[in-house]
Amino acid sequence: MRHRSTSIPWRDLTLALSCALTLLSGPRALADPEPVETRTVPSAPVSSFLGYVPDQLIVVFTADARHQLVLSREEGRPTVNLPSVQQVLDAMGAISMSREFAGAKPQAQGSRFPDLTGHYMVRLGPGANLDAAVAAFARDPHVDHVEKVGIHTVDATPNDTYYRFGTATFPYDQWHYWDANGVDADLGWDLETGSQSVVVGILDTGVKYRHTDLGGPDPPGPADNLTNGNVWVNAGEIPANGIDDDANGFVDDVVGWDFIDSANLAGASCQDVDCGLVDNDPNDGVDHGTHVAGTVAAITNNARAVAGVAGGFSDGTTSGAGNGCKIMALRIGYRTRVQGQFTGVLSMAWAAQAMNYVATMVDHGVNVTAINCSWGSSNSGGITAAVSNLVAHDVMIFNSAGNSNATTQPYMCTLPGVTAVAATDSNGAKASFSNHGSWVDISAPGDGVLSTYHDPTDPDTTHMYVAILSGTSMSAPHCCGVAALLESYDPSLDRTAKLNLMTSTAFTPPGFPSDMGAGIVNANNALAAAPPVVAVSGPPVSQTRLSLRARPNPARGHLDVLIGGPPGGMLHVDILDMGGRRIRGLESVTGSRVHWDGTDADGRRVTPGLYFAMARSGGATATTKLVMLE
Repeated sequence: MRHRSTSIPWRDLTLALSCALTLLSGPRALADPEPVETRTVPSAPVSSFLGYVPDQLIVVFTADARHQLVLSREEGRPTVNLPSVQQVLDAMGAISMSREFAGAKPQAQGSRFPDLTGHYMVRLGPGANLDAAVAAFARDPHVDHVEKVGIHTVDATPNDTYYRFGTATFPYDQWHYWDANGVDADLGWDLETGSQSVVVGILDTGVKYRHTDLGGPDPPGPADNLTNGNVWVNAGEIPANGIDDDANGFVDDVVGWDFIDSANLAGASCQDVDCGLVDNDPNDGVDHGTHVAGTVAAITNNARAVAGVAGGFSDGTTSGAGNGCKIMALRIGYRTRVQGQFTGVLSMAWAAQAMNYVATMVDHGVNVTAINCSWGSSNSGGITAAVSNLVAHDVMIFNSAGNSNATTQPYMCTLPGVTAVAATDSNGAKASFSNHGSWVDISAPGDGVLSTYHDPTDPDTTHMYVAILSGTSMSAPHCCGVAALLESYDPSLDRTAKLNLMTSTAFTPPGFPSDMGAGIVNANNALAAAPPVVAVSGPPVSQTRLSLRARPNPARGHLDVLIGGPPGGMLHVDILDMGGRRIRGLESVTGSRVHWDGTDADGRRVTPGLYFAMARSGGATATTKLVMLE
């Protein structure tokens, strides 16, 4: 079966969002677009696991040994001061040995942070026997355990999709934000659009940080830390001076880091423009990471391309600055051919190192609320320790459930603190490809998702793209975006509190499968359920804030709208249709409920479809989505 990716390039083309992101206006089309480019892209292999790196392993030393170990290099080979370990290195033909986690520090016994100083990456010489090396190191009394390094594909299943909005030249939209079975981002933006102090890590094939809908009109780069977009820049690093200014173990990491140190993973050779060089340039070599990043925080309301869940709200012009959450670009994968098909692959060791980078930056004061992991995983490469360390740093981890339409649980989804995200379609049902099971925590739209895109086959780097992709890879970043909105709204919420808000307020359409988690993540519901933000002194900042919930929703004929807010205030509720026309007015008081019997002002039954309830009390407003069935 073949799936399609639909993308369109532009130079100064615009997708006007100044009206698209308000309740009463529909989206405008791309102006004067170039012809739509449609490419057929084969689906990824059914299993995300491709095997192990044949010449690399992770040796984890015991607590005593890690404090004694002194590593050096003599005559082109690694040397250590532990004779038995040196014997194994020599016998196995090791050509290099290095710390896996740069900047890791010893931890006191009982610390909530794991001690990562004992993790070392060993690379073997040509023709070495990986299993024999694992066994030899495991027998050494100085070694706690040994891990291989798994290779996995990213979790995208591209698909060509057609929906009812848009124009004849570009008939696609971001239904997953505002439609009946979307995440209600448009309504949530009335409460919070995203703070520039909040960061989301994108651990993927890289991010096209110069994409004008991510980096803004003046995008940053490895040698340029000035930007007006939504790409994170390291404030502690002076660009291009060859110095690790912030002492985090990385030189000139201005816009993130590229962890790729090999151009050939077990025969899966790198096919993109940047292969096998660890460096400070995390540019996307595939397309996957750029698409994921756009869902989290593409610049919203900048008359260009697409919106992001936590992308802020710009001034409505193409020169407008991004004022939303920031994207931290961490490249851990590259483009290759698998079974004759192009796909993205990554190493568990690179993923673990990227997680450690995030934890280090949290220690340096960067407010990373979540990371997005839209890829398969295995218990290898140090990933378990890296996850534990990141969770201890109060960072949320969202992992895509996989695209095999199976109940197989990815390894990372078994770990405490990792949130498993399945995919739904525009009908609110399980996407046909999505994995499912009792282990899934929550779902999000993943079928026909429109976002920013990078075309690795286009030699003109000034071309900017948007594209429709499908997969659980596209679901996880919706959850990252909602988490970033919650962090922006109330930075005092820890990772557990944010996840509880997301799962307890998730939307469950009629017949929603029980093995797809709590429901479809809903930005508006989660923000509305968050406790009022209290100022350091004085009365609550949000004492006039309203929240709305409809039950049942969807409904057949009758429903109640529950209004949260200071009790007793006079309240007016308008029922609006999709065109923003007022069809019914209702009066009540805050802290109560309003009953709607599904009729208009003349007592006629409304037709099935999507409606909105807009409440006003004093200067406060709130909106929620209503779905009326036959």
